[in-house]
Amino acid sequence: MEDINKAANEKVPFGQKVAFGIGMLANQMFPAILGIFMVVLVQDLGFNPVLWGVLFFVPRLFDSFTDPIMGFISDILVQDGEEEDSMYLSVQSYLVFLIFSCGNYTQKMV
Repeated sequence: MEDINKAANEKVPFGQKVAFGIGMLANQMFPAILGIFMVVLVQDLGFNPVLWGVLFFVPRLFDSFTDPIMGFISDILVQDGEEEDSMYLSVQSYLVFLIFSCGNYTQKMV
């Protein structure tokens, strides 16, 4: 109990706060850029707002089905706090996917 009270009274260093803020800035830039592009596409270029809504909705709908499945798989694979094995498995499977998904490009590069 004493350790908890001691940790609550300690201040987080300013450098650590800045580092966390920079990481969160990078994390939030993608949604901010999409919002800016939405304004340009809908207002200036005449992009249909319904199609823009579908463009944002479909990935979230896909995630709503796949995230619980992957969470279930992760819970099965991760036992006793050993996440490394499942991470290695996911990286290896992704690399196999990338190898076989790349097309056969016979065009000469100039």
